[in-house]
Amino acid sequence: MPIDHAVVWLGFRTAKVFLFEDIATLSGAEEPKFIYDKHPMLGHDGQREQRSDCDFFEDILRVIGTTKKWMIIGNRSNCLGLLTRICRQKTDDRVVGVVAVDASSDEEVLSRVRSYFGDRH
Repeated sequence: MPIDHAVVWLGFRTAKVFLFEDIATLSGAEEPKFIYDKHPMLGHDGQREQRSDCDFFEDILRVIGTTKKWMIIGNRSNCLGLLTRICRQKTDDRVVGVVAVDASSDEEVLSRVRSYFGDRH
């Protein structure tokens, strides 16, 4: 079965992407993919620079781009930022849910996903 579903957990400085064949049963899960950003980076002149949010969200969209349905979980500001980027790319029809929460573990994220989709199936 192809990987059709992505769950993005947005933290303050990181994103973790879970990919699944079937979101309702969470089957076919791969190891989560980590995306780091907003850490100061050294620029070409040796000065510390900050990557833009656009780079961060673009990295996430590159990972989930081939999947058909996306669920976004995380802090409000990053959820809004990613949704804004998704709407600009006119791929908002792939978003099946957004939950603004602070989760601290993979188990909590997956528990919220199970609960969210359990209520809808």
